[in-house]
Amino acid sequence: MDGLTLSPQEQSAAAPWYRRLVVQDLEDPAWTRHFEGERYDCIVCADVLEHLRDATPVLQACLRLLTPQGAGPLQPLSPASQDWVQGVLVADGMRLADVCAELGRY
Repeated sequence: MDGLTLSPQEQSAAAPWYRRLVVQDLEDPAWTRHFEGERYDCIVCADVLEHLRDATPVLQACLRLLTPQGAGPLQPLSPASQDWVQGVLVADGMRLADVCAELGRY
């Protein structure tokens, strides 16, 4: 699993669970250089998109990093979130394979 964080402290704490975890600001388009040549089956943006001034470039870059059968970018939601009212799939307690299968229906 590869990842990206804005926080050097978070990188230090989480690094043992990653193959690669880089510190980079997603608002800087250069973040993609860390993942050149890579393709992913799933991309999860956890507690990220809502903090960006414009998430569109990040979402477009994530789509380019997906394999043809890939899923994402996925944004986990808090069970307390009101986003479900807007038709956002809430996958709380679902297995990743089930989430990907559900997304494939759309």
